[in-house]
Amino acid sequence: MLSLELSTPCAEDWELYSEVFAGIVRSVHLEFADLPLPARVPAPAPTPSPDVEAKVRAAFG
Repeated sequence: MLSLELSTPCAEDWELYSEVFAGIVRSVHLEFADLPLPARVPAPAPTPSPDVEAKVRAAFG
């Protein structure tokens, strides 16, 4: 089982957070002993702008 949660105190940056969250979810790779899955190349994570990065660091430390 995999459980992920996303929350943020910065509602104006929700779009960036949801893109990052989607990138994390897309990077999850599952394998089963009796059924190997094809290899996948993970999508690159979005790069936040310096001002958004500064806001996130200020909010979360």
